[in-house]
Amino acid sequence: MIKFISWMLLSVCVACIVGCATNTKVHEYPKAIGEVQILDDDAYGILSDESTLEIIDSGYIWTEGPLWLDEQSSLLFSDVAQNKIYQWKEGRSSTVYLENAGLADSIEYVGKEPGSNGLLLNMDGQLIIAQHGNRQIAMMEAPVDTPVPKFKSLVNTYDGKRLNSPNDIIQDRAGNYYFTDPIFGLGMDQTPDLKHRGVYKLTKDNELFLLVSDLEGPNGLGLSLDEKYLLVANTSKNKAILYEFELDNTTNSIKNRKEIYDFSNEVKNGHGVLDGLTIDSNGNIYLTGPKGLWIFNKDYKPIARLIVPNAISNCTLSKDEKTLYLTNTDKILRWKLK
Repeated sequence: MIKFISWMLLSVCVACIVGCATNTKVHEYPKAIGEVQILDDDAYGILSDESTLEIIDSGYIWTEGPLWLDEQSSLLFSDVAQNKIYQWKEGRSSTVYLENAGLADSIEYVGKEPGSNGLLLNMDGQLIIAQHGNRQIAMMEAPVDTPVPKFKSLVNTYDGKRLNSPNDIIQDRAGNYYFTDPIFGLGMDQTPDLKHRGVYKLTKDNELFLLVSDLEGPNGLGLSLDEKYLLVANTSKNKAILYEFELDNTTNSIKNRKEIYDFSNEVKNGHGVLDGLTIDSNGNIYLTGPKGLWIFNKDYKPIARLIVPNAISNCTLSKDEKTLYLTNTDKILRWKLK
């Protein structure tokens, strides 16, 4: 049986209107939104009837790459179209955290997605950015508390050819990076140098290995709890599949692959595409996809769905895993969990 939990779009708190006189962007947030479908009782380990989904910010073009900074009690997120990273904190409107976050002023670009996409705080507390326009994985050369648009490229080529437009990135406990490189962020006047759209491993010793080369749109990715498996969402109309790849860390390659779930029919029916994902400390998978967000348990069984207007591109958990933040096209959502 599927259980439905829905919320009316209702204002819960109202922001101070003092900023109106100074042209400050003022929001009346949070607002409850959305509908939850409980598909399996395992969902009650994460959700309760009181779990609420709220709009906490809006007014953007295409939000992506949410990253919770626990020490700063703030959320970073990309607006890919604006080429900016924003910072949200409770009780105030978001501010621009970083200009030229994915494309330098000196580079000509004609397209809709020049900016940063996936964001990562690495093991050393440095901000790592998947940059569309600059076509690289970059590290910001400044402390997280005092951001400046100065970057060190960690990788920008494979086999002597420019990367496409790096999309999402994660790091394992050994310090190795994994990232996806589809063509979504290429400019309209740019032709990819590479014939494939890859999934890569960049080792802590700065060696680059191509793990997967036959996906149409490798996008969000995550590691199993034991880090033996890499999960990758394929953004595609015909093969919209969440894959599991068994890692061989001796040869830095893939040993086996498995289809976890095929969303192709939903995608073909116009319900949206697969995008980003995150995995909690119990192995539950939060996957953005058709009509919103899907939650799978550690055994890859779908246990809940979150249905919202417009596409959810990605999500991230707070450190205590009691809050899930989601980038929802022009909005930022917050889902308070159990």
